[in-house]
Amino acid sequence: MMVTLSRVAYDADRLLFSGASFTLAPGFYGLVGPNGAGKSTLLRLLAKSLAPTTGSVAHAPKDMSVVLACQEATTRDEGMRSLADDGSRLAIRTRAAFSLDRDDLERFSSLSPGEKKRWQLAVALASPADLLLLDEPTNHLDVEGRRQLVSALKRSRSIVVIVSHDRALLDELTTHTLRIHRETVTLAPMPYTRAKAEWDQALAASIEARLVERARIERSKAALDRVRREHEAACVQTSRRARAKDKNDSDARGVMAQMRADNAVGSLGRRAAQLRGALAEKVTRLDTIEVDTPLGRSLFIGHTEPSRPRHLARDAGAVFVFDRRVETPALVLDRGDKVWLTGKNGAGKTTLLRALFGDPVSSAKAETTERVLAVPQDLNADDGARALASIKRLPPDERGRVLSLLAALGVEPSVVLARSTGETLSHGEIRKTWLALALAQATGLVVLDEPTNHLDLPSIERLEGALAAFPGTLVLVTHDERLAERVTTARWHLDETALTVVR
Repeated sequence: MMVTLSRVAYDADRLLFSGASFTLAPGFYGLVGPNGAGKSTLLRLLAKSLAPTTGSVAHAPKDMSVVLACQEATTRDEGMRSLADDGSRLAIRTRAAFSLDRDDLERFSSLSPGEKKRWQLAVALASPADLLLLDEPTNHLDVEGRRQLVSALKRSRSIVVIVSHDRALLDELTTHTLRIHRETVTLAPMPYTRAKAEWDQALAASIEARLVERARIERSKAALDRVRREHEAACVQTSRRARAKDKNDSDARGVMAQMRADNAVGSLGRRAAQLRGALAEKVTRLDTIEVDTPLGRSLFIGHTEPSRPRHLARDAGAVFVFDRRVETPALVLDRGDKVWLTGKNGAGKTTLLRALFGDPVSSAKAETTERVLAVPQDLNADDGARALASIKRLPPDERGRVLSLLAALGVEPSVVLARSTGETLSHGEIRKTWLALALAQATGLVVLDEPTNHLDLPSIERLEGALAAFPGTLVLVTHDERLAERVTTARWHLDETALTVVR
């Protein structure tokens, strides 16, 4: 089995990539790149559900079976129905592996995003596929769901291409990394972390080469300036000597002195010409050294010292999560606390956040109050459209702050503002737009519900750095263990009946 791309380009409203040529054999491939670079598009090209602008995509054999699991599982489909009713050994094993209950399909719209994702992935993995394409499969999945996914994938003998922001998943499963960067697609024979180290090393080498060449240019400029000054001084001296010399003076020593002066002028002129040529060569060489820097830069979250030292003080008691009574201990959230809220899919983490911190956590509205800055977990195209409209309505100084944060997250602001509706934004671009709107506000308390969903890896790493440096209070819901371990110091765990505080 093989999938071969030959000089593939795709250009819709803008060029995503061109000249993509590579061959995929059975095995695991990670696909990475900035949000909006065309990762989901490339998956559809591999599946042949989308035709390239130029070039070709070939399957061998031509009738190979293909399964594509998209980013979002928002609606119940026939595949889920079929899996629920299938009595085969594979279907039964898959339902058990992903802890699926047939009755859940009757209330699909009320399931958590993670529970919906389990159904989508189970359908994909229960379907025989020569080519399996997974777009952000760990979005919304809890730790157990992720473990089930990895276990199922390890049994696969197919060609598997995974778009994911989960660094641990990529390193655990993949042996090759496809990268979309600056409208090109490259294939590295190594997992993500090793590939990234090589990219970083190449970037550092190119930056060093440019610095060395710039230093050489500065030295050449200084040498040229020195020779020019000497040449100008020699010309002035020769001119004075010529004016002072009597036309009838034929003294040999005077003639020789004049000749030496003239020779010095000529030598300095030739030296200046050589230096100009060498300088031009160095400038040309500098232009050929490309520094392949990714978009984006370090993030900074504005901090406002709260008026009170305690954000939350709640006596032991109970809260209702959906229709369940959940016992909670006395909860205290002091200034500067960093809390990781964990729990399996469907446990009600988002509902609990709403109960503790109010509507801004769950409403589709990025806002800062005196108490909390919050970004919701689920964002769609309508949210993208509202975010675009919000940015365009902001006063110039506030808009500038938001657009600066967008650029820091790796999105070209002019590209986003040129979009007329949210439908033209990728999932990652919508997420980044909301984050920029929220983080533009200074706050003392940040509540983030799965903030890394749909974000590209560089943006996750920048957000991780910003949260680690944030001096305020943080409540974080995430299934990204690396992120949580770096930016939080305490954990609250929610199960079916109780919330437990783990210090």
